[in-house]
Amino acid sequence: MKFRLTKLELTCKRSIEVLPFDDINYFYGEMGAGKSTIARLIDYCLGSKQLVMTPALQSEFVTVALELEVGGKGLRIERARESLQALVSWDDQQIIVPVRDAKGSVIPDAEVEVLSDLVFYINGQKPPRVRKSQLNENSALERLSLRDLLWYCYLDQDSMDSSFFILDRDADTFKRLKSRNVLRAILGVHQEKVAELDQRLEEIRRERLGYLGSARVLEGSLEEAKFSSLDEIDQRAEVVNERVQ
Repeated sequence: MKFRLTKLELTCKRSIEVLPFDDINYFYGEMGAGKSTIARLIDYCLGSKQLVMTPALQSEFVTVALELEVGGKGLRIERARESLQALVSWDDQQIIVPVRDAKGSVIPDAEVEVLSDLVFYINGQKPPRVRKSQLNENSALERLSLRDLLWYCYLDQDSMDSSFFILDRDADTFKRLKSRNVLRAILGVHQEKVAELDQRLEEIRRERLGYLGSARVLEGSLEEAKFSSLDEIDQRAEVVNERVQ
């Protein structure tokens, strides 16, 4: 997926603050100046359940909009304070979509139930899926969200020295399981391909059992006819041909 941020627009009670993005961006300032808030606002636009409200946001924040390019298309995601929905605009289309909790498809004949699904859809992709359980091959499929992948594009300053992939046993269980799913997706173990290969493997196994059964029947018939080798069969055939002639 080609994914590029272009602008963050923060609507406050007394002003509108616009932050343009370039290919490389560098933010600096004193502690508490709001550097981490930029990342949190981006995460909020992409589907975070809630926004950490600093004193400044608590008193001024109204809505935030993130503009980005996805698959070469311009996309705008706008989300109001404490809202569980986002207004998404691209091309000549506009739609309101839940940020997290799915309540059914919001686009006919498309697997789009939440904001993350819509971003994949606009990019011409289906949301990646992985098995909920790695141990049970028949376990239900589970969507991998855009934010699951973006965890690894931003390192929180407070945990900069922590493990990059959150796989330690004492780590947060939810994030640890999500980390495993991200690794499966990145390594190409997409459930659809695995299911396709599993099905093909099962077909080959059935064919093999069929061939083995036929071979055993043939072997039994040869033993009853007292044939011990192909050469002996050829010799018997020559004898029969000579008699016929």
